[in-house]
Amino acid sequence: MPTPIGHALGGIAAGTLIGGAAETDGDRSRLLRWLALLAVLGVMPDADFLVGAHREASHSVGAVLLVVGGGVLVVPRQPRIWAATGAAYLTHVVLDWLGTDTVAPFGLMALWPIDTAFYMSSVELFHPVCRQYWLVDCWASLGRAVAVELAVIGPFAVVGLVRTGLRRRRSRDRSGDTRAPRSPRG
Repeated sequence: MPTPIGHALGGIAAGTLIGGAAETDGDRSRLLRWLALLAVLGVMPDADFLVGAHREASHSVGAVLLVVGGGVLVVPRQPRIWAATGAAYLTHVVLDWLGTDTVAPFGLMALWPIDTAFYMSSVELFHPVCRQYWLVDCWASLGRAVAVELAVIGPFAVVGLVRTGLRRRRSRDRSGDTRAPRSPRG
């Protein structure tokens, strides 16, 4: 199963590839909030650790539909945002499905509420996440896991971020905004 870093990258990758800069209108702080939202949505299913139901309903297409439904209520008439936020959440389900699971029940309840069976891919692309943080070997294992996540998911996140920048620039050009982009200092 991927680390929170891999899940956050997955959320950003899917959300920016589908939604671009969304409705940030070239505002850097709005863009950063948008990227943070996508990252949080990518990690969010693991909040089920808090209630002892890991990899159950929160790791399913049913939960994805609930996220999209929430988006419909919060931002009406914004289907691109609904799709981007749903995709950001869905990446968690897909990445965990492609991960190596070491704790029973193996897999995740991907088709909830239609089916409560646990599903696991035969392709184990991502390393298991060690949670014995007090062991040196655990940190080495986590380092390898993050390296694989950066190599596999990172390029998609970079492409999404680059496309987001290009969309921001094009929308600024179309709006007639001739101001130069702000420097990193403000």
